[in-house]
Amino acid sequence: MPDIPYHAISVTGSGRAHLFPLSTVEPYIRAGFHEKIQTDSVFKFVDHVDSSELYRYTASKGFVHADIPFCELVTGLSVSSSLKIARIHGICIGSHVSKANLPPHFDNHNCLKCNLYTTILSVTQNCASKSRQRMKDTYIPVSSREDPMYMASVKTNASKASVKDKDPLHSSTYAENNMNSDDQHGNEEPHILFPPLPASESLQQQVIKDFCNEALPNNLEEAGCAVCGELSLKSNMSRLKSIKALLEVLVSPGTTRVERKKSSDPIREFKGPVLDYQCDMVCNECRKILRKGEVPKNALANNLWLGNVPDELSSLNFVEKLLVARVRHNCCFARVSSGMKKLVSHVIAFESPMPKIYACLPPPVDEIDQVLAIMFTGPAQPTEKEFKRTPLLSIGTWRYHIRI
Repeated sequence: MPDIPYHAISVTGSGRAHLFPLSTVEPYIRAGFHEKIQTDSVFKFVDHVDSSELYRYTASKGFVHADIPFCELVTGLSVSSSLKIARIHGICIGSHVSKANLPPHFDNHNCLKCNLYTTILSVTQNCASKSRQRMKDTYIPVSSREDPMYMASVKTNASKASVKDKDPLHSSTYAENNMNSDDQHGNEEPHILFPPLPASESLQQQVIKDFCNEALPNNLEEAGCAVCGELSLKSNMSRLKSIKALLEVLVSPGTTRVERKKSSDPIREFKGPVLDYQCDMVCNECRKILRKGEVPKNALANNLWLGNVPDELSSLNFVEKLLVARVRHNCCFARVSSGMKKLVSHVIAFESPMPKIYACLPPPVDEIDQVLAIMFTGPAQPTEKEFKRTPLLSIGTWRYHIRI
């Protein structure tokens, strides 16, 4: 891409700001913004905003709306301004990319927000025109140089003008236009077109295309991670085989147990890494940590392994969970003492006597009616299937024999 010439001026507090020449900006200026432009005008980048904020930057205030391609725009912007535009349009750029390497990231970019956002520029004069105008304003006739009062007023006005001319927003032209605009409209807010114009056909097609891409099954389906057991989007996961050589850090002796059917069965554990072998994928977060040779915080190897859930416990309702729970919590609260960093917590839990519960289950119907009430809510009446749901006997047998 050929080098584009830019003029540079000093701006107080922000280094040197690049100015775009008229030859670069003119082909992309929107209609209605050519009146204030002269042959010696140059343009300074102000902001990159959407259509809802364009009313703040009108032509009467010295602003210009342009649709400059990103590959030409970022060459004259600072790195922070380029990264801001990249974040708006979803362009991924590293935090340590130099200014010279920014333009390739914007090549051939096209998204939905490209039609909604506009580049705002301010119009100013080039250095030569400003110098001629400054000479003209500061010229003092020979006949007036002997008057001390006149010379004092000239120096005061010149010092004020030098400060205001550094920023086009504080120039005399901008102040005059702004005052005229306020007088004409009576300090009223600018007119905003509402309702907005209907979307164009190309915009509608782009919206439909983006929605279809986001609604693909690969972007919505979830799968379990073999390392941590949590559900994640398949688009954020990879095959477990790709990190097979990195699973040695997940070996944790004494964490797993082979299910026992009888109390006389020997206690054994599974060999190899602690994984959920029903899953064949790993999430990106766990894979990133495993590549560093570390164990993820939520990995099953950190004493979080439970194994396969038996059929007796896979579909319990609320009452059944209370009856088979090993521990019941009656109170749980926290108390902060003296406002210091120390946190004192209290958890009151009671162990459920499973042998006694198993011996007395099922209780007589008369006793259940006195202490237990089951309410069915919803628009439909309960069916025979709900009334016949009695898996408690098999659950009690399973809990009593394995003695978890």
